[in-house]
Amino acid sequence: HVQQTVFLGHHPWVSYLLNAGLISKWLESDGVREINSALWLLHSVAEDIPDPVTEILAPLVDRGSEWPNRILMAICRNQMDDSEKMFELRLQLARLGVVKDFVIWESLCAKYPLRAVQLIEAVLSARNINDRATSRSGKNPLECLYDDDLEALNDAVEKCPSQTWNLLMPHVERLTNIPVDDYDHDERLQNWREERTAKSGMDVARGTVELLKRALATEQPDELIARIAPLKKGISPIIQEIIIAAYTHLPARYADTGIAWLLDDLSRFRLGFGYREPEWMPAVRLVEALSPHCSEKLFRRLEEAIYHYHAPEEKREARYCVKLWRKNAFCHYWGKTQHFLLPALDATRVSPQTSELIRVLERKFANYAK
Repeated sequence: HVQQTVFLGHHPWVSYLLNAGLISKWLESDGVREINSALWLLHSVAEDIPDPVTEILAPLVDRGSEWPNRILMAICRNQMDDSEKMFELRLQLARLGVVKDFVIWESLCAKYPLRAVQLIEAVLSARNINDRATSRSGKNPLECLYDDDLEALNDAVEKCPSQTWNLLMPHVERLTNIPVDDYDHDERLQNWREERTAKSGMDVARGTVELLKRALATEQPDELIARIAPLKKGISPIIQEIIIAAYTHLPARYADTGIAWLLDDLSRFRLGFGYREPEWMPAVRLVEALSPHCSEKLFRRLEEAIYHYHAPEEKREARYCVKLWRKNAFCHYWGKTQHFLLPALDATRVSPQTSELIRVLERKFANYAK
C-alpha cells in the first residue's frame, strides 16, 4: 500500500529511496519480487528524473540474461521523454537487439531528428551479414516502417544529412557486401531490396536505402560526390542502387559527374532488381534527369554506349531464341536496353539515327510491360 500510494509515480519519494540506497539494495537482491518492485518504481518516475534512473540502471546491462529486457521496461516508454543519458542507454540496449515495439516516428523526427537516425543505426548494428530474411509478421514493429514513418524520417534526414550518411552507410557496406547477379539473388539481401505494400510496411533495412538515396544530394552535392568516391568499385548491388539514385538528384551543374559514373561501368544500365519495375528504370531516371545538362561530348558517348549496348548474356539468349523461332515461337535477345534508355535521352539532342531506332523499338516492344 505504501509503495503504490506514497512512492509510485512520485519522484521526490523515489529519489529518497535512491539516495537511501534501498532501490539499489532491491536490485542487488536475489528476490524477484524486490527486483520487480524497484524496476516498477523507477519506471513510474523515469520521465521526471531520467538521469538518476539511468545512472542506477546502466551498470546492470552487463549482467546479461534477462537484465537488458528488464532495463528496457524500466526506462521511458516514449523515446522523446528520454534525457540524453537515458537515450544513450536505449541505444546501448538496441545494439544488443533489445528494442521497444513503440516508436511514434512523426513526433520523434519532429523533436529529435538525429535521435531518429541514431535509433535506426542502433537497430542495424545488431544485425549480421549472414542473417537470413525474416517475414514482416515476425519482426519487431520498430524494424518495420510504413509510408508515414518514411515521410517523417525523410524530413529528419533533411535536417541532418551528413550525420545520416555517417551513421547508416557503414552498416549498408557491412551488411550488403555480397556479389550477386541476375540469376543468383542472395537471400541475405532480401530485406534490403524487398517489395512491400503500404499495409505490410518495409524492413528497416530497405527503409535505410530509401533514406540514403536523397541524403546530401540536393543540398551538399560536393560532399556527396566525395563520400561516394570510395564506394564506386564496391560489389554491393544495394550501394550501387543508392549511388545511382543519389546522382539522379544532383543539381544540373553536376550532370557530367553522374553521366560519367554511369558510363564507367555499363552494367549500371541495369541496376534495378526487376520486381516492381523493369531493371533499367534507375538508369532511366538518371538519364532523364542529367542528359539535358551534361556536356556535348559526354552526351554523345552516352548515346553511342546505349545504342551499341550488348548484354553479357546476349549470346546465350540468342541461342535460346533461335530454338524457339524454329518452333514458330517469338522471343528477342537484343533491344530491351535501347528500348528503355534511348527515349530517356534529351529528345532535343539525339541524332536522327537514334530517333529512328526509338520508333522501331517502340513497335517491337509495344506489348512489353512498363
